[in-house]
Amino acid sequence: MAVGRDVGGDSWAWLAHVAPVVVTPTVAATPAPTDGPVAVGAAASQGPDAAGPYEGYEAMIAAVFPEAPAFWIGVFRCESVGFKDDVVNGPHVSATNDRGIAQVNAIHAGKYAARGWDYYGTPRDVGHDLAIAREIADQQGSRAWTCAR
Repeated sequence: MAVGRDVGGDSWAWLAHVAPVVVTPTVAATPAPTDGPVAVGAAASQGPDAAGPYEGYEAMIAAVFPEAPAFWIGVFRCESVGFKDDVVNGPHVSATNDRGIAQVNAIHAGKYAARGWDYYGTPRDVGHDLAIAREIADQQGSRAWTCAR
């Protein structure tokens, strides 16, 4: 059965066989603004396996999104085309005016400015991008990212 195609006049008919899922939203505190990169590993959290077996960008994401690191790593890997350097660090800007590892849209430039950060600068500051992504996720959930849908 083709997903997204009209099935017998009801484009959502393919959902009929899917068991309902109850999702309980969680509210996480927005991390305090920083002037530098986000801490990773043991410095980021004292919780068990908070940084997990992750390294590099994955460890940074896990530190900022400890409640579901594998999910968010997958979302941001997808958004940044496999952590492609010119996407993560600039100068790449998407056709919809998104930048950085989390492909934060220019509509959120004010969130950067409020913290004294430069949304438009290159190279990108991955720690800043992830802090803003956390704020967006806390406000809108994962629906703000195409790759999370």
